[in-house]
Amino acid sequence: MDNKIENKYPFENLYRIDTRLCQLCQTYADHFSSNISRLISTGINQWVHIGCILPAYTKALDQSPYILRHIHETIKRCQTRYKCELCLKMGASVPCYETDCNARFHCHCIQIYYSKIDRSLQEKFNIVNGLLPNLTTLCSKHCKKKMKNNSDGDDHHQTDEPVINE
Repeated sequence: MDNKIENKYPFENLYRIDTRLCQLCQTYADHFSSNISRLISTGINQWVHIGCILPAYTKALDQSPYILRHIHETIKRCQTRYKCELCLKMGASVPCYETDCNARFHCHCIQIYYSKIDRSLQEKFNIVNGLLPNLTTLCSKHCKKKMKNNSDGDDHHQTDEPVINE
């Protein structure tokens, strides 16, 4: 048995910069954010964040088995058809909760948007990191409408604009 293993530098690529690019949000590497998360491979040198691809399947993931079918077609559809309402770049996958609304967002963009909105409002609508439990969100139009419908008499809920904490 040969004990001379050619492994002089076992941690050689520990400090290399991660150049994997998400095909949807166009950001590099894994995210520590809970709703964006890790990159998964969709082919040779093709990557997508788990949090970026799952919202594109919101209707299909209602039934088991929970399999991401036709992932390349889904990525292509998001890249070519859906522009983020916040940053205006293609690749948006998070739909508005209202089925008649065509608004789409990137996970990261909607997370930043909702981080500026009043925390009590987020709790009232059960929004965590910009997402509802079914991986959709409320666009600004439907957020305003929902605020009006669910108004509990507080002065800051009577306005047409969401309360933004700066």
